Amino acid sequence: MTGTEKLNWSGYTLVLPSICHCHVGQLAVDTLINTLNMKSVHILNWTCVEPVIAYDPYENTNRENLAFSIEVYEEPSLKILVIQQRGNIVLGKRQEFVDELLTFFKNEQLKEIIVLTAFNAVERNDVQLTG
Repeated sequence: MTGTEKLNWSGYTLVLPSICHCHVGQLAVDTLINTLNMKSVHILNWTCVEPVIAYDPYENTNRENLAFSIEVYEEPSLKILVIQQRGNIVLGKRQEFVDELLTFFKNEQLKEIIVLTAFNAVERNDVQLTG
């Protein structure tokens, strides 16, 4: 798909990574996309995310497809959308990113957002460790 078709994602769950410690969120999203054999169905052209272009990491044979900064993958039978974000948020554009994400969520009438993230355990304080 070119990303220009209007698809109906009403009621879908959106899963996306937080750009975080050791890229754990992005790796978890990669695993989800690969395990469910999800296909890229839309490219988000958000100027608040640094541009990235590379070979499609899920294509192992002929290297014909490309991957971009921020793409939407779909698993229609499970009503799941996954955003894979390969580029960092542009410095000073964090609020614009949040606004773009919320607009996408509302316009597509998605049911919920699940954010996959991680943090460095070394940075935890005693209260977090003991409960």
